[in-house]
Amino acid sequence: MKINKIILNNFGLFKDQEINLDQTNLITGTNLDTLENDKSFSSNGSGKSTIISAILFSLFGESTNVNLKDLIRLNAKECSVELYCSLNNEHLKIIRKIPASLQIFLNDNLVQFNTQTIAQNYINELIGTDLNKFRTYNIIDNAKGINLLDLGITSLRKALMEFVNEQFLKIRQSLLSQKLERETYNVNKKLYTFYLSTKRQSILESGLIQLNEQLQMARKDLEDEANILSNFKSDISSREKIIFYKEAEAKKAKEGICPILKQTCDRIGSKMTEEAKLNSQKEITQAQEEIVEIKTMLKAEEEAYNYFKSIVDSLDTKIRKTKEFMMKLKEAQKFSAYKYTIKDVQLYADSIKVLDSFSGYYITQWLETLAIIINDLLKPLNISIEFTSDRDFLSVNNAGQILKYEMLSSGQKKFLGTIFKIGILLQEGINEGILIFDEGLGDIDAINLTKLIDILKSLNFQTLLIYQNIDKSITDVNYINIERKNNESRIL
Repeated sequence: MKINKIILNNFGLFKDQEINLDQTNLITGTNLDTLENDKSFSSNGSGKSTIISAILFSLFGESTNVNLKDLIRLNAKECSVELYCSLNNEHLKIIRKIPASLQIFLNDNLVQFNTQTIAQNYINELIGTDLNKFRTYNIIDNAKGINLLDLGITSLRKALMEFVNEQFLKIRQSLLSQKLERETYNVNKKLYTFYLSTKRQSILESGLIQLNEQLQMARKDLEDEANILSNFKSDISSREKIIFYKEAEAKKAKEGICPILKQTCDRIGSKMTEEAKLNSQKEITQAQEEIVEIKTMLKAEEEAYNYFKSIVDSLDTKIRKTKEFMMKLKEAQKFSAYKYTIKDVQLYADSIKVLDSFSGYYITQWLETLAIIINDLLKPLNISIEFTSDRDFLSVNNAGQILKYEMLSSGQKKFLGTIFKIGILLQEGINEGILIFDEGLGDIDAINLTKLIDILKSLNFQTLLIYQNIDKSITDVNYINIERKNNESRIL
């Protein structure tokens, strides 16, 4: 991919500017709004890095360490970036705005997407990278970004493994996932060993419905029987009350005690005739006979009640046991996948160990090839490097003098770190695209900067370099000069 043109509208300090790019581009800036020591103008804040932010925003919808709303020019309501690219003999145009809006044109035809996430994935596939990889390997900003060689041997190895060994990581993740599955569904972890059958469960469910229906009927019979018992007991109670009151009335009449005054009264005894006494006794006798008859029927009904209660209790027990069995059967179904053995688990554990061992061998071979590529790039400088198996990991041969990485100057480290990143891209078969140097070369002197540019010009990468005080005598490069005045940046 090659960026041909960028159009900025109310983006950062740029109001309405068009930036044309070539293969090699050097970006300089002057900030006329600030003076240093009242003598010279500074390039800081002129808008150089805004171009990098515009590229990141247009390609990925994000920027570095900047809230997207802060990219909108002061007093403007929205901003946009139009990016025009050449890509595999096709023309790609990306128009991205804040607030969120994205349009993608391929060969002047609008490509439609349901969501911006799908659209972003489409862009990533077209340019062959994503935001994370682009920031790590395509942006060289040793001042604020990542110098891989400064990470230390452990972190460096990890970073390289993540980049060059994605296939191994996918295989390893797949093995780990399958190992976890076999550990989880190990037959030794089964909690239930019931014979599993959908027919068996269906029979139980149907039987449970019938039991509930029978229970409902039995409870109705038990309720009816309880009402009969209650009526019989009520009848007995009412007759016992009649007997009590009749006997009490006769006793009080015989003894001449007034039931109201609770004292002897001569007139009471004479008030109750012999016929009344006889009738009262007949009523008592009849009530006693009825009580005997009702108690006989009550005993039979109590036996019936106990029978229906035993049926209800039995059905309750059957339903409870059936539900418990069904619950265990359903729980057992959860363990139907528990079919792996300890040998299965160990097989995958051993496979992961073999893969890790092979990936270690692979990374060693990969580093040897990477060293060849890096040394080919460094050949004009009479410098070469070698990856070692010891704790130093890297040694540098500078015109015959063997140096550890820690012994290099800051400028040499940044130069070597830059070549190291380029070498990784070339090793992965990525020999074109965009390389951005965002003021990460400040410690590299003008001579070595010229040598670095010569190396970059020999490659197929499109490069954008931000460098203060660039010597404009360098040939075959496109100079982009930015001037900031009255809080507005313009391309001169």
